[in-house]
Amino acid sequence: MKKLLHTIQSHLHIFPGSFFSLINQEICLFFEKQEEASLIPLLMQMQKDISKRFDRQMSFGIGGLAETIDEYWSSYEKAQKTVNWLINQKSATISSYQEMDYGLLFVGISTEDNKQLQKKVLGSLTVEEIEQFQLIFETYKRYNGSIMKCAEALFLHKNTFQNKLNRITEKTGYNPRNLSDFTVLSAAFMSYRLSNLER
Repeated sequence: MKKLLHTIQSHLHIFPGSFFSLINQEICLFFEKQEEASLIPLLMQMQKDISKRFDRQMSFGIGGLAETIDEYWSSYEKAQKTVNWLINQKSATISSYQEMDYGLLFVGISTEDNKQLQKKVLGSLTVEEIEQFQLIFETYKRYNGSIMKCAEALFLHKNTFQNKLNRITEKTGYNPRNLSDFTVLSAAFMSYRLSNLER
């Protein structure tokens, strides 16, 4: 812990008036008013050093300018949503809330609506089935529907992979090969991942 504190402090000394908090696995950085562009090189170097020294990947979310307590909490919430989205996308990178696009749909949805979406689409599945189907679906998405590439990536015969896609359709009622069903499945799996991050 002391080594991590020292690493963070060594980077922040170039920004007088900056400070930070470290609670559990969350670092919260505070800067006096700065252009976002001037923060990115600092965060990139900090990310690189922490990865090298502690073998940990870090994602940084940037909230916004805050001049009051209420604005601080709003900025913190935006930064946290951004980080959750980056983790959801398995992206150890740096992004601001203002840069988010697709992610805004998911980080802004209420807990109740998230649960309803998951219940509607994934409700008939066990946790094990959700995780298995999610791997199949995410691979199908990553390789833009190429059965051959998906099968190769998962070390499966192409017919086996197609059977697994068919199984998703049978169990959920949504066909990944159909564009409108694909969108619903993508949203449901994304919602499921985000819910697990927030637990």
